[in-house]
Amino acid sequence: KTRLPDEALTLAEILQSAGYATAAFAGGGQMDRIFGLDQGFDIYDQPGQEHFLGTVRRGVEWLDQTPQRPFFLFLHSYEVHHPYTPTSEHLARVESDYQGDLPGEISIDFLRQVNRKEVEIDEADLAHIISTYDAEIRSMDDGFSFLVAALQERGLYDETLRVFNTDHGEEFGEHGVVGWHSHTLFDELLSVPLIVRFPNAARAGAVVEQQTRGIDIAPTVLTAVGLPVPEVFEGIDLSQLTNGSIGEERIAI
Repeated sequence: KTRLPDEALTLAEILQSAGYATAAFAGGGQMDRIFGLDQGFDIYDQPGQEHFLGTVRRGVEWLDQTPQRPFFLFLHSYEVHHPYTPTSEHLARVESDYQGDLPGEISIDFLRQVNRKEVEIDEADLAHIISTYDAEIRSMDDGFSFLVAALQERGLYDETLRVFNTDHGEEFGEHGVVGWHSHTLFDELLSVPLIVRFPNAARAGAVVEQQTRGIDIAPTVLTAVGLPVPEVFEGIDLSQLTNGSIGEERIAI
């Protein structure tokens, strides 16, 4: 892994320079500050790989302690990621009839054994593994709901730009591997959520069918808040795609 150079310009640095309070609560790992990802953040906390609800609570607590001014709050979680360690409550919400021998938590070592063919699983076992993943999604939904409610309670819901994104999906047997990623470029790994809620519900309901990229997020945010996009940023403002101003050629890589 390579550290982000100090001279690299980040979204957080731009917003911080524009007077925004900036804070990040990340799960460590590849988001560890050792890689220079704390550039531009007033606070870069690493609570570890906890449930997303706990991370959101930390972010809301920071927000309550921050003098009122524009803010940039980055919340990161590995909850929907192997190992799959949902609570029994969340697992029960998505699964009710599994009779196999696998536990309610699926470790990385077990997934490695499955993928090396050292352990055999049947269709019911695979469905159970998928359910542990789905249960973590359900748990993350609780954290996101808490965030929405907190913004509403503080009168910030309508005016706050929110971006929900992930970096990859998981493969569950579609191409021979279970509970894994980073090894192929099939849609189950590349087709991931990117949801943008603009202030005051601008462009509400718009769906972009074209391919988008992670590097498009920063230009989209800066344009939405009225700040110039640096030339070194290679992405585009995705809001342009909601009115057809960019042709299909922009999806070329």
